[in-house]
Order: sequence, then C-alpha cells, then structure tokens
Amino acid sequence: GWITESDECDWFGVTCEDGSIIHLELNDNNLEGTLPQEVAFVSRSLSKLDINGNKLIGTIPDDIGKISKLTELNLSHNKLVGTIPTCIGNLTNLISLNLSKNKILSRIPSEIGALKQLQHLNFANNFITGSLPPEMGGLIETREIYMQNNHITYAIPSEVGKMTLLEHLSFQENDLLGPLPSEISQLRKLRTMDLAKNHIYDEMPKALWQEGALQNLEILDLSNNLLTGTLSPEFGRSWQMLKSLRLGQNFLQKELPALNGAALYSKMPRLQQLDLAFNYFTGTLPTGILQLNKLTSLELDGNQLTGTIPDKLFKMTNLHSLELRSNHFSGTVPTSLYGMRHLETLGLGQNALMFGTFPPAMENLVALKNLDLASSMVSGSLPSLLGEMKLLQSLVLNNNQLRGTIPFVIGLLPELRDLNITSNSLSGSLPTSIGNLTNLEIMHFEENHLTGRIPTEVGILTNLQYLNVKDNKVAGSLPSEIGNLESLRVLQVTGNSLNETLPTEIGKLTNLEVLYLSENDLGGMLPTEIGQLSLLTKFVITFNAFTGSIPSEVGLLTNLSWLWSSFNDFSGPLPSELGALSGIEEFSLSNNGLTGVFPNELKNL
Repeated sequence: GWITESDECDWFGVTCEDGSIIHLELNDNNLEGTLPQEVAFVSRSLSKLDINGNKLIGTIPDDIGKISKLTELNLSHNKLVGTIPTCIGNLTNLISLNLSKNKILSRIPSEIGALKQLQHLNFANNFITGSLPPEMGGLIETREIYMQNNHITYAIPSEVGKMTLLEHLSFQENDLLGPLPSEISQLRKLRTMDLAKNHIYDEMPKALWQEGALQNLEILDLSNNLLTGTLSPEFGRSWQMLKSLRLGQNFLQKELPALNGAALYSKMPRLQQLDLAFNYFTGTLPTGILQLNKLTSLELDGNQLTGTIPDKLFKMTNLHSLELRSNHFSGTVPTSLYGMRHLETLGLGQNALMFGTFPPAMENLVALKNLDLASSMVSGSLPSLLGEMKLLQSLVLNNNQLRGTIPFVIGLLPELRDLNITSNSLSGSLPTSIGNLTNLEIMHFEENHLTGRIPTEVGILTNLQYLNVKDNKVAGSLPSEIGNLESLRVLQVTGNSLNETLPTEIGKLTNLEVLYLSENDLGGMLPTEIGQLSLLTKFVITFNAFTGSIPSEVGLLTNLSWLWSSFNDFSGPLPSELGALSGIEEFSLSNNGLTGVFPNELKNL
C-alpha cells in the first residue's frame, strides 16, 4: 500500500539507504497501466528498478535515461510496446538490462554500445528487427546476451569478437544470415552458443575449430540453418568441454570422417548430446561414436547412412535417446538392445531393417517412452508385454506385417499420446479398453482389416485430435459419444462400412477442421448441426447414401475450401446460402438428384 502517510522507505518494494530510495522492486504484483515518466524522478540514487512479471502496457518512457545511477533495469514479462529508447545509452552504470517477453517492435539502438559496464543483456521474446549494430562490440564486460525469438536480420557483425568475456550467446529463432564471422573464435570464455533456427549459410565455419578456439564451449546449437559442406578432420579440435553439439536440419553431406576412430572421443570426452539429424550424411555409422561413453542422446535420423547397426551401439548404457530413423540401415536389430534399461526414446523406423517378432526380452525396456519401428518388417502379433510399458507415450508401428487383433492391454498405457499402427494386417474389433487412453492425441488405425463398430468408449478420449480408421471394414454408426471429442481436429473414416445416420452430436466438434466420411453406406439427412463446425476446411462425404436436401446451414462453414458430396441421393434445390462459401477451392455435387435452378449466389464461387 503506497496510499499512506508513512515514510516512503517503509513502502512495499522500496529499499532505502541513508534516506534515499536505492531499490524499487515490484515484480509479480499484477500491476497494470503504463510506466510513467515520473519513474525517473523517484530518486537520484535509484540503482535497481525491477517491475518484471506485471501487466504494464505502453512504451518505455524516454526519461528512463535520466536515472543515471541505475545498475539493474528489469521490465521483462510485461506487455510493453514501442521502441527501445536511444536514451538507454545514458545509463552507463547498467550491469543488467532485461526487456524480455514484451511486445517491443524496435531496432537495437546503436547507443547500446555505450553501456561499458553491462554484463547481462536480455531482449528475448519480443519483435526486435533490423541488424545487430556493430557498436555492440563495445560491450566489453558483457557475459550474457539473450536475443532469442525475435526478427533480427543480416549477419552477426565481426565486432562480436571484441566481447571477450562473453559466456552465453543466444540468437535462436531469428532471421540471421551467414556466414559466421571468423572473429567469433576469439570468444575464449564462451560456454553456450545457440544460433538455431536462423538462415546462416556457410560451409561449416572454420572459425569454430581453429586451435584454441572456443575451448570452454559446452553447448553449441547451429541446427535448422543452411550450413553446407562436410565436417572437417579438424572438427572440434579444442572442444574438450563440449557437452551438447546440435547440427541437425542443415545441408551437411558426405561421410563423417572426422568422427571415425578414437579421435572424436579424445577431442570431446564430455559429449552427452550429439545431433546430426536431417542432413545428407552417407556411409556407415562412425565407430568413433561408440567411444563416447557419456553420450545420453544420439540423433542421426533423416540421413543416408547405410550398413548394419553395430552391436556395441546398444551397449552404451548411458543412452536415453537413440534416433536412427529414416536412413538406409539394414540387417537385424542386435539383441543387445534389450539390455538398455535406461532407454527412453528408440527410433529405428523407415530403414531396411528386419525386426521380426517382438521378443519377450522387449519387456526389459521399462523406461521406454517413445518407440518407432515403422517400416521395419515387424511381424507376428502385438504382444501382451506392451501393457507392461507403462511410460510409453508414442508407439509407431505403421507399414509392417503385424497380424491378429489389437490386444486389450493396449488400454493399459496411461501415458500414451500417439498410437500409429497404420498399414498392417490387423483384424478384429477395436478394444473397448481404448477408452482408458485418456491422454491420447493421435490415433492412426487406417489400412488394416478391422471390423466391428467404433466403441462408444472412444468418447472418453477428450484430448484426441486425430482419429483415422480409413480403409478398414468398420461397420455400424458413428457413436453419438463422438461429440465429446472437443479437441478433435481431423476425423477420417473413409472406406469402411459405416451405415445408419450421422449423429447430431457431430455438431459439438467445434474444433474440427477436416471431416472425411466418403465411401461408406451412411444415409438419412445431413444433420443441420453440421453448420456449427465453423473451423471446417475440408468436408468430403462422396459415395454414401445421404438423402433429402443439402441443409442451408452448410453455408455457415465459411472456412471451407473443399466440399465434396458427389454420388449420394441428395434431392431438391441447392440452398442459396452456399454462396457464402467464398473460400471454396474444390466443389463437387455431381451424381445426386438435385433439381431446380442453379442459384445466382453460387455463380461467383
């Protein structure tokens, strides 16, 4: 309470020294309104102003540059807009400046280079635009720079090499262009460098592995850029401290000669995370990787690696995540896999592997959360031991040779979010235990031989976003309980034997974007509640037996781009309300019994 006659030094959030206010700390106080110009006149002795975690709006007042003794300014986690005032350069005593998580749309003023004492700089999660001013090279005391999630463009200036005390540098998710300046090698104290998700284009920068360069680096993330070329034999020559190396989703290519033999282990003995995924690497799995005994995560998926998977890879007992998907690995999977009790993620799908049937030893993988064996020649039936993998969140087994029924124990996986058993030869009904998977978000059962009805228990899956049972032999009706699926975005049941009428509860799926009902035997009239699906973009009901008139409420589906209703038994005139479908791209009503004059409202579609 500041509305009081007591001395201001007794007010909440105020710290005084010799009768003068030196700290004003009002963080996380649900404050609203703007930051007043008068804040500059609170005290000439003010050294700390912390108003983070409130609901302040408006701009940063120019008078803030008059608080000359300020050493810490924290306005983060508000809703401030406007620009970063150039007067910020007057705060020459600043040690920490944090404007992160606002809505500031601004270039970085060149005056920032005057902050010679600044150690911590954070502009993350704003709308910062333009280039990095070369004057930033004047921040010779700065230890931390966080600029992630902005729109900063152009190249990193060479002047960054002058910031020799820098320890943490983050420009993740900007629009930076390359190449990286060679002067970056002068940052001998740098511990983390995150430049992921930019447009840095260059061959793998030689500056990164010059003798003695970045020798204290622990984390390097250059993933999601436009890097080309190969990995040099001098790769990481000074990175004895490196723990995480992420180069995934670039355009690197050829074999990995720099990772062969014992060289890699001697250069990076502390490496825990290695991400080379989604590049164009060829050749066999480098044997040097097998000597990284501290490795917990290895991502090589999405390359063109060949050969067999070495037995020793599955004896790296510290591995928690192993991603080898989408390569050209062949042969069988070594049995040493089943000794990896700490493994949480295993991705072997989309190779040329011959997995065979699920062995009983599979139950040893008690920590497994994500299993991908897509297109791995998995055969036999789904084993009951799957029910013992209580931590499983993602199970991907599509494009295999699985037969038999879906076991009841599939419903004993309480954490399951993604279930994909597309393109197998599974038969029988969907088990009612599917209703126990209350965390399920994605369910793909298409292209099997499933029969029976869709169980009413599916209505319990309120987190479900994708439901696909296309091209099976499922019969009966869509259960009315499907209306409970409030999160559903895609419903695909094409190519089954569904009959009866469409339940009116379909109108409760207000988040539905795609609805495919074609090639069934659904009949009766389309429920008028279909008009409540305001987010629907694709509505395909061809090759059914729907009757009656097309309800005028279809005209409420203004986001529709596809409306396919050919080969039904619709009759009567077309409703003029369909003229409201201005975004329609594909419109098919042929082979029905429609009559009357084509409405003028539809002629401009």
